[in-house]
Amino acid sequence: MGLMPSTWTRRKRLWMATVAGIVSFVVGAGLLLLLVAAVAAMAPVIFIWPFGVSLVSFVFGLAACIYAFKVAYIAPRQLRFVYFNLCMCLGQVSALSFCLYVFAYPIWTAVDERYVIPDGYRGTVVVVYNVTDGEVAHRPAPKTVVYDIPSGGVLHTQDGPTVEATRTSYFYKQADGSLVSIEKEPLDRAVTHEGASVMVFRRAGIGNIDKGNCRLTIGYFYVGTREGFSSRKPEGDLFRMDESSCKLRLRS
Repeated sequence: MGLMPSTWTRRKRLWMATVAGIVSFVVGAGLLLLLVAAVAAMAPVIFIWPFGVSLVSFVFGLAACIYAFKVAYIAPRQLRFVYFNLCMCLGQVSALSFCLYVFAYPIWTAVDERYVIPDGYRGTVVVVYNVTDGEVAHRPAPKTVVYDIPSGGVLHTQDGPTVEATRTSYFYKQADGSLVSIEKEPLDRAVTHEGASVMVFRRAGIGNIDKGNCRLTIGYFYVGTREGFSSRKPEGDLFRMDESSCKLRLRS
């Protein structure tokens, strides 16, 4: 007579849920590998969407394997599916936990890093770290650091560079003390803006400059238009160092 309709329906649902769990796990794991590669290559443009999709994949896969485990456990019991989906659920939970810990936790605990720049300033901004007689960065909260950039564009600070994950923002400081946010260069280079738009063009991370007995740790970026950024001086001609004081200046 063959299988009864109820048994056939149950087995069909069991197979569908099991396959859905497997596919979700494979998709999520593949995107996790892509995330690791993106972080290693410092390519944040491909960081956000794989993270979101991998989370959704693992959550969906976890729901699918729990459902399949439940269907397989009731009579007539399908022990091979019970064991398989139990292992699959454990794998989904482990992968989801790894994803949240490695990628979401640093975002939740990131340092709020703010650069306050004199109103109307355009050009390269440099922060020189670990300078004994430098300025002290303002820290209004435990996870917040504010760098007040002087009119010359170079800040020498006693603080070291932030090694944790950061949420970085940039502001112009108006004459009345109010702050106006400055837009950052889009991560997607295909996005264009009007040539007159003032943006922050983020350069490479922290670097070192060695000259004579001086060794400086610096970070820098450019504030201005895309046209100005494209026509700026080569990096080797941006700075000059006073070797007697080990202080950095921008070349005019």
